[in-house]
Amino acid sequence: MSKSIFGNIINKFFFLILKIFPHSSYKYLIIFFKKIILFIKKVSLDSTIIYNYEVENIKYKIYVRKQNSQAHYTYTQLLTKGKVYELAVTVCLNSILKKEEKPIFADIGAFVGHYACYVSKFLNNDLPVYALESNKDFCNDIEKSASLSNIKNIEIVNAVLSDKKENLFVYDVGVVDPKDISDNQNDEIEYLQKVSKFGKQLETTTLDMVFSKKEYVPNILKMDVHGAEGKILNGSNELLNDNIKYLLMELHTENDLKKFSPGFSKSKIIKNLVDHDFNCYLISPHSDGFRNLYSPNNDTQDLYLKNINKLKYLKIDKDIAESILYDRNFSDIFILALKKNIDINSLSCF
Repeated sequence: MSKSIFGNIINKFFFLILKIFPHSSYKYLIIFFKKIILFIKKVSLDSTIIYNYEVENIKYKIYVRKQNSQAHYTYTQLLTKGKVYELAVTVCLNSILKKEEKPIFADIGAFVGHYACYVSKFLNNDLPVYALESNKDFCNDIEKSASLSNIKNIEIVNAVLSDKKENLFVYDVGVVDPKDISDNQNDEIEYLQKVSKFGKQLETTTLDMVFSKKEYVPNILKMDVHGAEGKILNGSNELLNDNIKYLLMELHTENDLKKFSPGFSKSKIIKNLVDHDFNCYLISPHSDGFRNLYSPNNDTQDLYLKNINKLKYLKIDKDIAESILYDRNFSDIFILALKKNIDINSLSCF
């Protein structure tokens, strides 16, 4: 029986059941089922899971700690179905790692260590792979993922990044100054309450400061920092000028930037990168426009991984950045920034 036929049967069954109840009782049924869903979520999060991950014969393990709701959601949804997480980013990163003679990789916002472990296994050498995280719990998760995968060369850096030294609150995946959050919306009020109750106030540093005394400095940055990218890149001027050749960045919505990088917009971030001698490209496919990652069937996925299907790109010049980005605000977008002496078509994924 196909999934669509089974789904139709279930829908009709519940429709008939609901017809038994008076319409006035529906609001109570909604409350009841919401509680059921919350209970199921709570039970599903109450266990630690170790995922065996494989992409193109590269194998490693991802440690998903209990109560890490985002990790449970992300990896359960994709890995149990054999999907590659952030397919376009992975395909693009593969091409860069193959092209670059001496790739030194840093993942900013490394979460549970997915990309750090992947790159370490991909390169199979002794050069350091940097995993930077503001949340100490995630740093512990990365350490466990690396240990389970028998990886020795990941250097985990627990640092709260900004464009200057200041005190910010770290809560879950966010780094925020509560004064930058509007308190006139219910969801923002709830977030502020969580930051106040569970957040930790810590002193920030800059990416330039983090790498100022390192023997090895990255030439490839991958960044997913949930709206803090404006401030973090603004504190990375030396790296962007002298070291970084490739930047793979998830650029978040204007609302996220307003909350976590006040004073920065998507177009301003792009213009700043162009001023640092980068060409910037919007890469697709990445999401469906509503924060749902593009997840093709397995056959199509393999065609992208083998570079038979090519990624598409749109160059974002400085003078048209605002017109290209103004209506792309429903979702996070994937931006690839390359130093201007690198031809994007020299990467095998394009």
